[in-house]
Amino acid sequence: MFTPKVVIVGAGAAGIAAASRLVANNVCNVTILEAESRIGGRIYTSSFGDGVVELGAQWVHGEDNNVAHSLGNSAQLLGDDSYDITTAHYVLSDGKMLNPDDAADLFTSCIEVAHDEHKLCNSPGSFGKYFNESIKEKLSNKGIDYKTTSAEGFLAWYERFQNSIDGSDSWFETSAAGLQQYRECEGNSLTRWKTGGYKNIFKILMGNNEEQLKKQIIYNKKVKSIVWNQQQAEVICTDGQKLTADHVLVTVSLGVLKETHFDMFSPPLPMQKVNAIQGLAIGTVDKIFIKFPYRWWPLDCPGFSLLWRKNDILHEDQGGWMGEVFGFYSVDDNPLVMCGWVVGSAARHMEQCSDDQVRDSCYQLLKKFLGAHYDIPPPQYILRSKWHINPNFRGSYSHRTVLSDKTNAWASDLSSPLPQPDKPVLMFGGEATHNHFYSTVHGAIETGWREADRLLSYLHKSSRPPHKYSVVIVGAGMAGLGAATTLASAGVGSFVILEAQDRAGGRVSSVAVDNTGQNYIELGAQWIHGENNPVFQLAKQADLLSSVTSDEGQGMYLKPTGEQVPLSVVQEVAGVVGNILEDCCQFVDEPDVPESLGHFLTTKFNEHLESCNDPPEIRKDKLDIFDWHIRFQVIDNSCNHLNTLSAKAWGLYEFCGGADYNNLKQGYSSVVQHLVDNLPSHSIKTNCVVKLVKYSSDVPYATVFCENGEEYVADHVIVTSSLGFLKENVHSLFCPPLSPEKIQVIQDMGYDTINKIFLVYDTQWWPSHFKGIQLIWDSEEKEDQGYQSWLRHVSGFDVVTTLQGVLLGWVGGEAAMQMETQSDQDIAQLCTSVIRKFMNQQDIPAPAHIFRSKWHSNRFIRGGYSHTTNKFDKNNISPGELAKPVYVKKYNSDENAKHPVLLIAGEALHCKYFSTTHGAYLSGAQQAQVIIDYATKDRLV
Repeated sequence: MFTPKVVIVGAGAAGIAAASRLVANNVCNVTILEAESRIGGRIYTSSFGDGVVELGAQWVHGEDNNVAHSLGNSAQLLGDDSYDITTAHYVLSDGKMLNPDDAADLFTSCIEVAHDEHKLCNSPGSFGKYFNESIKEKLSNKGIDYKTTSAEGFLAWYERFQNSIDGSDSWFETSAAGLQQYRECEGNSLTRWKTGGYKNIFKILMGNNEEQLKKQIIYNKKVKSIVWNQQQAEVICTDGQKLTADHVLVTVSLGVLKETHFDMFSPPLPMQKVNAIQGLAIGTVDKIFIKFPYRWWPLDCPGFSLLWRKNDILHEDQGGWMGEVFGFYSVDDNPLVMCGWVVGSAARHMEQCSDDQVRDSCYQLLKKFLGAHYDIPPPQYILRSKWHINPNFRGSYSHRTVLSDKTNAWASDLSSPLPQPDKPVLMFGGEATHNHFYSTVHGAIETGWREADRLLSYLHKSSRPPHKYSVVIVGAGMAGLGAATTLASAGVGSFVILEAQDRAGGRVSSVAVDNTGQNYIELGAQWIHGENNPVFQLAKQADLLSSVTSDEGQGMYLKPTGEQVPLSVVQEVAGVVGNILEDCCQFVDEPDVPESLGHFLTTKFNEHLESCNDPPEIRKDKLDIFDWHIRFQVIDNSCNHLNTLSAKAWGLYEFCGGADYNNLKQGYSSVVQHLVDNLPSHSIKTNCVVKLVKYSSDVPYATVFCENGEEYVADHVIVTSSLGFLKENVHSLFCPPLSPEKIQVIQDMGYDTINKIFLVYDTQWWPSHFKGIQLIWDSEEKEDQGYQSWLRHVSGFDVVTTLQGVLLGWVGGEAAMQMETQSDQDIAQLCTSVIRKFMNQQDIPAPAHIFRSKWHSNRFIRGGYSHTTNKFDKNNISPGELAKPVYVKKYNSDENAKHPVLLIAGEALHCKYFSTTHGAYLSGAQQAQVIIDYATKDRLV
């Protein structure tokens, strides 16, 4: 079955239920984005007093047909709550206690009216209107005077109590008929969670997959928008991260949907779904937990319901929210704690107050009602919920409104997937989307399961039979081609290369600048570095090498005024920087090293500068040239900052001898094409994006799932994706996840962006001896007014020695990513103005064409090439850890037998030649050799 990439927004009951069911059914490529720093959503168990309290969901409402009860009961974690509001003491605001029998009669009458299904179904309008009309009739029939102070106070109390049940601000917005959509589960409606609280349900939901699922949750990750179409969606987070998915399940609260849906979804949601979001409502129900130094109320007292006399009702300027607190009740297993309840606008007012204000107000309230009966000590601590003020909830739970009656928009409209009736790209879960169990945890869980089952059903219908190979290679870059060439030479079984792009080559990308078929620019790898490596030897044997070699940093070093920096200064600084970097190689085998290469380089250069006693103008020139070297090293190492480079690992890189800047006659891609031509036909499948590599410790094979629905089963999988792709997808690409050590290497290894800008002119305007210009900005003015910040980080413009009329500009780090956002026209204009400025020559023409790379924007690349960071010095983990194969058990073998099921390759993994094409090629070849040695040993060849 095809395993898609699934993003679930929200790690509440619905989100966790959906993820758990998907993973249990082998849909492992699931990412859960949670805006809070915790799991649970509106289930929020918190330590307080001598135990725990529930800031969110309190009870399991019913037993029969209740999945929350089934889960908790099977784990023996449920018990009966002693909370019984009917036996609580009802006290008026003048301190008078209501007669228990009178209170019971009033309560029974209210319940009978509220649960008269026949009348409710046939009652248009609000529940408040229906209740006020019906209760008077009910009480009159029973001979109860509803105009007494006690009855009026009780009915006002019941309104607040009913609103807390419905999750409404006012029962005049609640639909009377809509209440009948809710279904009660038979059995005890006030079952509580024992030791550990309601949060236990998540452990039960996740079951044996708990550890895996927890790793798939990204906390403090708030979603800004979701761009969706017929096939997939892109989830954009507020921190700028973007996740592409086949299916997105949105489980945020109705409150969040109300506030954000116009901005969150592109294209906008259909009107019927918008009507549902607007028509359904979510109110605020808050709890205030108060801890006292000792228990001052009777042990057998479940609490106190507060009934206000009309003359005692508090107005807004008197702390009006206090008048809406309808009671304080005992908390099981927390004998010194009481829980106060407040709803609606009063709850939102309370959320704006300080803890001290709330604590003091509750104390005043208790003394007003109960001071004549009990010696109440000042509370020690409070803990309260703030469900509305939290932008990740904006309310407590949902209910049906009069507006939803008018628009005929209900939960079924909110829960329907988009698009319909095709692939469910955008799905919706959460308690508000349940037709009958809205406002409950068991309703939320059922919606998570519902959407998971919807997706599983779709996948079952669309699944295709898998393809079978001995080896699957992910990626047709130089590492993948190195692996394939090695396997083909050894004749090891069948293999296939799955390439996400529409071409082979990865970060090798040659583009023709004209129609001659002879002139190419290199958007990716520029040169073959050195001669004693397989890529150079292959190019030489195939007669692909150009006789023209190149170099970097050539030409005039010019200031913005057009003035040229003296050659003696340029050479001196270059020599000093070169010597410092050479000295840095000594740290490979030393225990005590500088904190970074950038720090070492800057410190040593400043020491040199202080020893020179230069006149101010020469010192300034040297500092400006040194600034150029910093920019050059940022580009050369494909990093954002030199202070992240490891000084200790600097000497690990080895040059393999010979010429360092070897060009290709028909572009670097000619090497790629030569490798492809020598592989078996049809062994590369392009536009085939791998979404998941799934393997198991119990079987000697893996399954590779692709975005196009294809599946590939192989004895061995070699993943050669770029480090940038691994950084972005490591948690979703492998199931089970890679080891913590391998993940640590991926996270610690450096991989930033380098880009190139080719300016192509119809006529070469520079003389034959011209080699380019290097831009020597004023190092004390980090931003030059009139130029975009990214341009300040371009090192210069070199003449492309293999072509006529082409200049090459280099830019690295964060500036390289900024450049990608610019238009070609703007870049051509900016580069032209800079060249004119530095050359002090205004008649320099604009280029006829520009070509530029955008490696960070490419979701399969996400950068330039790797570098070693100082994180390795601190974490003491070697990059070689990532190159170690993942071994699993073989069939019919002892426990010590090892089958290399998953291997990772790429330039970043080569211990000596990282950041080079020959390093990538050798890395892939080495991993292929592991398979060859294994196959030879077991006589599988």
